[in-house]
Amino acid sequence: MEIYFRILKSGCKVEELQLEKLERLEPTLALYMIIAWRVLYLTLLGRECSEMPCDVVFAEKEWEAIYIVAKRKPPPE
Repeated sequence: MEIYFRILKSGCKVEELQLEKLERLEPTLALYMIIAWRVLYLTLLGRECSEMPCDVVFAEKEWEAIYIVAKRKPPPE
């Protein structure tokens, strides 16, 4: 549980958002909580099953986009 909130606080930088109205805070927080849960899930899955291919948890377009951002070159075929 502590790791989840650390991801939410540090990784998603929720505290830096400083949203002033509840109408903006609730949907934003809900979205970031889902993102933090997925990051935690993928982190734990990566530790347990490090040889698993990425297309098990990501769609083709998702992992290609991540590859381009991380490596700054087109994804392999």
